[in-house]
Amino acid sequence: YLVQHYDACKAPLIVLEYLKGKNVSGNEPRDVFKADKDLPITARAVTNDYHSSGYDMGHLAPAADFHASKSQMLDSFMLSNASPQVPRMNRGIWKLIEIRTRALAAKQKEVYVITGVIYEDRPKKIGSGVCVGTHYYKIVVDKNTQKSIAYLVPNDMGVIPDISEYETTIAAIEKLTKINFLPDLPVTSTL
Repeated sequence: YLVQHYDACKAPLIVLEYLKGKNVSGNEPRDVFKADKDLPITARAVTNDYHSSGYDMGHLAPAADFHASKSQMLDSFMLSNASPQVPRMNRGIWKLIEIRTRALAAKQKEVYVITGVIYEDRPKKIGSGVCVGTHYYKIVVDKNTQKSIAYLVPNDMGVIPDISEYETTIAAIEKLTKINFLPDLPVTSTL
């Protein structure tokens, strides 16, 4: 995976994955989150930032996407790949979306996944300044068929476990983020 880190927020902005279906099964052991020592100290989240915050350390590129590689799975536990998520959202609908994404990767053989966080202009912060996003999004694209699916989920307690409630379009996410995610790929229909 590749991370675009938001140093001022001590958190990721966007994470990109090339997800092969054959890599999403296996039994590699899980790890614990740790600070990313490749980041400057002033941009680095630490586990203590989350202590008593009420937020989960939520993966953007989930560990379960890397079952086939112990080193990649361990790398997914860097806090540069995590952001404060409301537990009900992280352990509920977000987990279901991650599972569905892996199922699509297995079905399509390979997909590209773009996962990101939307922050307010003046975001809420926890710990030593880790920003809390208002929404999370996930875009899944099969480049071969030019089909995609996108989700936008609020980072709050009001989420419900119905994936269809959070399906949206890439265009809607692009409008919110002001990012053109797929300028050279005319995505035509839903996965």
